Amino acid sequence: MATTLTRPTLNETAKPGRRALADWTASRLFEMIFNGELEPGSPLGEIEITELLGVSRSPIRDALRQLEESGLIEVVPSSGRRVVRRFDVNDIYELYTIRVALESLSVRHAAERITASEIRHLESLLTAMGKAKTTARIPAGRDFEADFRFHEAVCQASGLDRLHRILSGLWLQTRALLRHLDAAGIYPTGDELDHVVDDHAQVLAALRAHDAAAAEAAISDHLRLRRDHLVEAVRAGGGIGPNAAIESGDAHLSKVGSTSR
Repeated sequence: MATTLTRPTLNETAKPGRRALADWTASRLFEMIFNGELEPGSPLGEIEITELLGVSRSPIRDALRQLEESGLIEVVPSSGRRVVRRFDVNDIYELYTIRVALESLSVRHAAERITASEIRHLESLLTAMGKAKTTARIPAGRDFEADFRFHEAVCQASGLDRLHRILSGLWLQTRALLRHLDAAGIYPTGDELDHVVDDHAQVLAALRAHDAAAAEAAISDHLRLRRDHLVEAVRAGGGIGPNAAIESGDAHLSKVGSTSR
């Protein structure tokens, strides 16, 4: 099962075809979203990208379709313009709630068939997560790379290719959301990163023991707790960026508020 979280790069020594150029354009836009160069709400029209990257419009259209399918850009109804997606609390609730259901399935299957080499790979990713949380903050912010690689490696161990394809888009959106919150200084706070690493260690321990029930409980608790803490952090911060006020009457938030721990 090939990874889909790795963005392709362009071979500069060869004249690229349209597909390669479209992939390279999508790759650059991915990176610019994740490192903060393109902030939420930034316009992504063909003219802007042509001026930004020096790419013709044909591969740009293909690249924009890739980003739109990944849920990282959206169309503004009033203008029809594509912009970098601005996430809100409803997105937090929806992304994490759906991931609970799908990743519970993923980890349950992984527990039954995971190999020793796959366990070692997860151990290396957990080590990388531990190192990342102690590294000083950098101007571009965190990209949570090892965290999402861990989730993807679990899904790959499950052998469920279609599930992997579905989850890939959700991981990309969650990663962009976390990057947004990190840049805004909303999340993570306090010892949250320590809890995240501990959560993944529990998932790994259950997988190492081939205990499907324990693995499912660990991933479910992890995602639900992160969801609730994210919502609480956004509430405390008064929203996510401009024009993102939290609506106190939102049904999803009422549910989250009743389950926060």
